[in-house]
Order: sequence, then C-alpha cells, then structure tokens
Amino acid sequence: MYNFNCIIRAVISFIIGIIIGALFYFAFIPSIIIAIWIAFGISILSLILLTIISIFGKERTEKCICKNGKCLTISIIGTITTSVAALGITLATGVISRAILIGLWGFLFAFLLINLLALFICLTKSNCRCH
Repeated sequence: MYNFNCIIRAVISFIIGIIIGALFYFAFIPSIIIAIWIAFGISILSLILLTIISIFGKERTEKCICKNGKCLTISIIGTITTSVAALGITLATGVISRAILIGLWGFLFAFLLINLLALFICLTKSNCRCH
C-alpha cells in the first residue's frame, strides 16, 4: 500500500502548481527564471543529501528514508527534469504550453519542498517507522 501522507502532499502540491501556472499565465510572474534556477539547485542538493543519507545513514535515518524516500525521489527527479525543460523554453512555444510547464514545475518543486520538510521532521523525531 502506498503512503497516504504522500498522496496528501501531492494534492497540496498540485493545488500550489495550479496557482503558480495561473499566475504565470496571467503575467503576474513575468520572469520566473531565477526561481527555476533556485529550484534546480535545491533539487540537485537534495539529491546529493538523499544519496549521502542513504549511504552513510544509521538505522534511524534508514527508517526515515524508507518512509519518505519514494516521494522525495520522485519530486527530486521531476523538479530537475521540469527545471531543465522550463529553462529551455523558446519564444516559439505558446503561452498556454509555457503556463502548463511552469505549473508542472511549480507542482514538483512544491512537492520537493514539502517532502524535504517531512524528511527533516522524521529525522528529528525518535519514532520514525517504515510501513
């Protein structure tokens, strides 16, 4: 059975992604390139952190990775992929397709931040168990 908390995080992130895509479409966020570069950097650092924790982690960290690892990995890979795609947008693409891509990027970046928060909360708690 899949982690129910991950589904709740995905729904919250989806709503945030829709809001970001709509704001970009209506030109309330005209230049989002700096935020995309920041998201790309955070996702690369998260991938490095997840790898280090997985390799050198103790029993407690292994339980937290077991609990949050799938969602975190999906959000990291998705954020890296959509960041690269969003940075490679040309002017030839339509406004709607750019807004959809930025909304997808916003969803995955929000999903990454929420999952990182969940991992750090799990690492600080003493009763983190893998289900």
